[in-house]
Amino acid sequence: MKLNIPQFNDKKDLFKYLIANKSELIQLKEANANKHADACTFSSLNDEVTVKAISSNKLPKDDAESGVIYRSVIANTYYWLDSHDDVHVKGTFTKSLNENKSRVRHTHDHVQMITAKVANVLDIYEKSVSWQDLGINKEGKTICLISDSAIKQTYNQQIFDAYKDGEIDQHSVEMIYQKMALAVNDPDQKEEYKEWNNVFPLLGNQEKALALGYFFVQKEAKLKAFSCVVEGSNSLTPTIEPTKAVTPNIEPLKDTQNIDFAKLAKAKLYNN
Repeated sequence: MKLNIPQFNDKKDLFKYLIANKSELIQLKEANANKHADACTFSSLNDEVTVKAISSNKLPKDDAESGVIYRSVIANTYYWLDSHDDVHVKGTFTKSLNENKSRVRHTHDHVQMITAKVANVLDIYEKSVSWQDLGINKEGKTICLISDSAIKQTYNQQIFDAYKDGEIDQHSVEMIYQKMALAVNDPDQKEEYKEWNNVFPLLGNQEKALALGYFFVQKEAKLKAFSCVVEGSNSLTPTIEPTKAVTPNIEPLKDTQNIDFAKLAKAKLYNN
């Protein structure tokens, strides 16, 4: 939930307002229950998500004749300040997945109907991923919530075709907030500044956090579903498109996505 925070000319006044109303602000977020997509766009964030080398569980081959294709999708990326002013941190969905992963649904547009289902979730898990593999110029790793999904033509023809053609690159979680904290970039606010210092160094978009001056740390949430959407509140939620396998006894190049293997083979630089 994106809160309607008043505008202040002085950051100190903003921080005083946040601290004075912290309990009420957190209750408002929790009362909203579900976190859905909103109007966060790639162009506005100047993000370009290019999944380079993220590997998931080995998926079955597509069976287009039977109307089933298999894709791994990133439903959420942690340590990324989203347009709800939230940062999900390590462990956000761990408890929920351990208790109830079999009931997590893969839907479209957060529609609350039986007919909204677009795939069967084969597995859903948290995985350590390099920032650079997400197209972010930052050293180190983050954590992605990844679903291995069997997308069925009989569920939704339009969505099936869009996944098949590589046109879906945004997803959004449907969740219930359970444990959160306020982080503020102000040394005078000891508790909130400690939260800031714990999380800020790990962020993939620190510039946005510095400009905002605060964020809500999502420490635990119940995951109900995730949806393919036009634009998600977290922009780092693409589909991991299938890639051609590289011969096992040859060390993979750092970035094989834009390599023309046929030309390399002719030049005797790469042997199958």
